[in-house]
Amino acid sequence: MKKVLFLIESLSGGGAERVLTDLVKNIDKSKFDVTVTTVVDTGVYVGEVKKACSYNSFLPAQCCTASGMLKQLLYNFKYKLIYTFPASIVYRCFIRDKYDVEVAFVEGFVTKVIAASNNKKSLKLAWVHVDPINRDYADHYFSSYQQHVNAYNKFDKILCVSKDVADAFNQKFKLKEKALVQYNPIDREAILQKATEKIDIKKDKVTLVTVGRLTEQKGYDRLLKICKRLKDNGFDFKLWILGEGEQRSSLESYIKENKLDEIVKLLGFHSNPYPYIKMADIFVCSSRTEGFSTVATEAIILGKPVVATDCAGMRELLGENEHGIVVENNCEALYKALKEVLSDKDILKKIECKAKNRSKYFNINTNIKKIEDILESN
Repeated sequence: MKKVLFLIESLSGGGAERVLTDLVKNIDKSKFDVTVTTVVDTGVYVGEVKKACSYNSFLPAQCCTASGMLKQLLYNFKYKLIYTFPASIVYRCFIRDKYDVEVAFVEGFVTKVIAASNNKKSLKLAWVHVDPINRDYADHYFSSYQQHVNAYNKFDKILCVSKDVADAFNQKFKLKEKALVQYNPIDREAILQKATEKIDIKKDKVTLVTVGRLTEQKGYDRLLKICKRLKDNGFDFKLWILGEGEQRSSLESYIKENKLDEIVKLLGFHSNPYPYIKMADIFVCSSRTEGFSTVATEAIILGKPVVATDCAGMRELLGENEHGIVVENNCEALYKALKEVLSDKDILKKIECKAKNRSKYFNINTNIKKIEDILESN
């Protein structure tokens, strides 16, 4: 039995964290002894992961009570040290067991830590979930471009979640011999089951839905501008946005200032967004960048028409408008596409039919088996 370590910063409500949760829940436990280690013991998926495999963390969840001020200061000090110390010291302090396979499951800090592993016998894998050119946040964990390249050179294989991500990775890091495309395992049956949960919300008109962190990357600021244009042009619809993030206050202000309160609903984070997606009529992805949108894939699984901006992975998921609508990654193109589907019910029915046909494509066992083969390859 192979001992496998997955290192990730937290198990918060993002797409990569969801994918890792599904992966460790479905991997063959007779072949793999799996441990998930986080930097911080926090996130909505911690409970599920603990039930599926061994779990530990560098730091406990933050202490934010008034009586815990001293503990909070100590916590902040430890947190800063972890991100300041050389990655080799962090590895030796916190990764004390020996593993056959060590996986950095996201870009940036954990990639740097696993690259500094002193375990010469382990198979080392790095997962890349984003287009590293258009989303270059991971660069700031490294002192230079060359240090970033050197870190990836320490890995045996780089697993990219889409062909677009692999192409961008190869363009940036010039490590084509290490990079391969590995699509995310998506638990179709679990999604269909969770979508049957009853929710306390009414739908009285054509409803758009989107799910994601309220961040600049997801493009909800421009989606709200599109909603205002559609409203001003007489369209009667609603938009549900599920998620939390640093842009909430600015989005709320825009909604209030432009009298969109009756149209746009910020519904917050939901651990089970699938009933909302199922109830809505159209899933919208307004992202400026993606790697391979997990939630757009989940919308397809639920048979929902998807209208998406052209970012990494979308054409692999939707084809050349075969299974949904992919538009240029700008406000005007997305506005025109939404205007078209809201104007013509026949178009909506046509792409809904295509989405339902595409839904049958997703089988978690196929991608889990491919990942298991990679884990066994050393």
